[in-house]
Amino acid sequence: MAHSNMTRRKTLKLAAVTAALPLLHIRTAGAAGKVTAVFTDHFVPASNELMRKQIAAWGEANKVEVQADFLSSQLLMVAAAEKQAGTGHDIMTLPTWEVHNHAKALVPMDDVVARLTAKFGGLDSTAAYLAQFDGHWMACPSSVGSQFSGPLGRISMLKEKAGLDVLAMYPARNERTALADAWTYEAHLKAAEACHKAGLPFAIGLGTTADSANTSGALFAAYGAELVDSKGNITVNSESVRQVLEH
Repeated sequence: MAHSNMTRRKTLKLAAVTAALPLLHIRTAGAAGKVTAVFTDHFVPASNELMRKQIAAWGEANKVEVQADFLSSQLLMVAAAEKQAGTGHDIMTLPTWEVHNHAKALVPMDDVVARLTAKFGGLDSTAAYLAQFDGHWMACPSSVGSQFSGPLGRISMLKEKAGLDVLAMYPARNERTALADAWTYEAHLKAAEACHKAGLPFAIGLGTTADSANTSGALFAAYGAELVDSKGNITVNSESVRQVLEH
């Protein structure tokens, strides 16, 4: 979070340059400075351990000391408190909608995103929707805690009861298949009906949890349905919303 012209990112860049100059000092483990960061305390324990290994590897490669804190339900409160105080962690993991809530206190990440997309390709429109503010990337999308939620399913059971060959739909090679293109909400409904008749039902979860809201949001978007439009107008009474409810 930024509050002056001399940001932590600029300080680290300057430290990295001076650390590389000859005869100044020996380049030790934390020669390029220190960074404090907050990451999501993932509900899968192994995820935190993998993140720690990545952090350690990055710190060693760049000679930066990294203090990493892992937070779960406290994350929203800590982000709000640090914004109000004008001090705190250098890097903050902001879930879903929080980038826009704190955008005016963040350092633009346009240069970082430009470097990554130049190397790995463009980002999904979902990432831009959540991380851009006033035409600038105010956050750098991450694979951890993002809106790219992978589906889970019992492959053998789907094939046996619903005739759905998941492995043929999504082969190990990075290529799209006609079977994958045919995987629509209507096809999902047919598979659900087949599994239900076989005594092995599955469904889309609905409730007050974040995952349920994300899932139902994707379903509404697939039908072009909006409960509230981009200007804040209530748009519940529409044919597209009725189609979602009928589904």
